[in-house]
Amino acid sequence: MEVFIIKRLLTMVPLWLLLSIITFFLIELPPGDIVTNEVIALRAQNIEVDEAAIARMRAQWQLDAPFLSRYLRWLGNIALRGDLGSTVDGRENLDVLRETIPYTLVIGVSAFVLSLGVAIPMGIYSATHQYSTVDYVTTFLAFIGLGAPGWLLAIVLAWASLYFFDFVPLGINSLEYLDAPWSHEKAIDTAKHLWAPILLTALPAIGGIIRVVRNNLLDQLGQQYVVTARAKGLPERRLVRKYPVRIALNPLVSDLGQMVYGIVAGQGLIGIVLGLPTLGPLLLNSLVAQDMILAGTILLIYASIIWLSTLLSDVVLAWFDPRIRFEARS
Repeated sequence: MEVFIIKRLLTMVPLWLLLSIITFFLIELPPGDIVTNEVIALRAQNIEVDEAAIARMRAQWQLDAPFLSRYLRWLGNIALRGDLGSTVDGRENLDVLRETIPYTLVIGVSAFVLSLGVAIPMGIYSATHQYSTVDYVTTFLAFIGLGAPGWLLAIVLAWASLYFFDFVPLGINSLEYLDAPWSHEKAIDTAKHLWAPILLTALPAIGGIIRVVRNNLLDQLGQQYVVTARAKGLPERRLVRKYPVRIALNPLVSDLGQMVYGIVAGQGLIGIVLGLPTLGPLLLNSLVAQDMILAGTILLIYASIIWLSTLLSDVVLAWFDPRIRFEARS
């Protein structure tokens, strides 16, 4: 197991470098740059900018260098000095990421735990009580979670919260707590705003997990070994928990990386709709402002999260299913 993990981590290094090249190339493709946007904004205020000023601005942002030189400088600043550059308004990108990453992780990890904690028992109960009322309700909820877009549900939830409770879960805090220091009251207010994005982010994952667990468990319950165990008098609850459930969860464990990808992608759109200080809205704002250094850094963070979750799913699957081995035995 240790050899497998080390090999996977070493493999991630060249893949990460390749992804950084592709990312930097893609963010350079759109016409214009951050200087173009700044010049347009200045001219909209009737401030004329001559070519010499534009050249100085491009030199300030180091946009006059060749592609390879800019890529190596960007990669070297990240890897060697931890320098992620600065935003258009002069703030350090590292400080901006420090403000958004904690909220992104809290929402993502909470949605991940909520999905597993709710969907797995629902899928097991639905499979062991097939064609019951609970089974129909669970299947219906799973289809809603898979079919309804998260951003649309966010709009509906915000409207319903305003209409019925006179409270809109927009942003991360109410106005009176935005600039206030952390306190017990501010923590409660933050929790009131966080439940909506956590629930909305978890809904698609809950729907997918319910379907996977239910379908695989139904398939296992019809196998011959289950029929034989029942004929020998093994209690139903012990039988289901010890054998079919473990086998039915194998596809779910192996697909944890894809599940994390869905949570990350869904969280971005939901964060934009609800106005959350997370990586999704930050990525959109950086692309609109053509702050490509910040945009490329966020994309690399997303890719690293997905790669690490895929590695974790492989390790958990090997622990969960003893039939799987990563190294050959002599």
